[in-house]
Amino acid sequence: MKAQPLICLLLLIFLATDSCTQQPEKKATSDQKSRGNVVSAKRQPVKVIYLSGEIIGINRKTDMLIIRGKDGDFQVYADKKTIIKVGNDNSELSELSPGNKAAVRYISFQGKNVAKSIFIAQEAGEEHIIEKSGNAPAEPQRVIPPEQPSISPAKQWPSS
Repeated sequence: MKAQPLICLLLLIFLATDSCTQQPEKKATSDQKSRGNVVSAKRQPVKVIYLSGEIIGINRKTDMLIIRGKDGDFQVYADKKTIIKVGNDNSELSELSPGNKAAVRYISFQGKNVAKSIFIAQEAGEEHIIEKSGNAPAEPQRVIPPEQPSISPAKQWPSS
């Protein structure tokens, strides 16, 4: 009977030390290693770059825009997935013209700057003309500030 608690105690100590020790890592097969290296070599983090400036040239044959930003001129290519908006309306590359102000989101892919989205700033005078009506608001009335009280010498309190 005395041996049974001793065996239980030794078993408990053995299980605790076995679970707390570090297990050696399993080695991957050569096929898994080669696939892992190929994937890590091809997959580089994609960096989205923002550019704003003026469109100074458009090549419609190659779908390329030349945009002059604060750091110089950049060539940006548009593809089928590029979102082009003029104001709030969807548009196409054929509708853009040099001189437009543009904000471009692009990525560098295989040595090319590929645009993901192109937003053209719509000037107030282009399409949205607000007509003045004959009922002009009345001239605002002049606000007269209240008079400031004159500054008088401080009163002295009687001594007690």
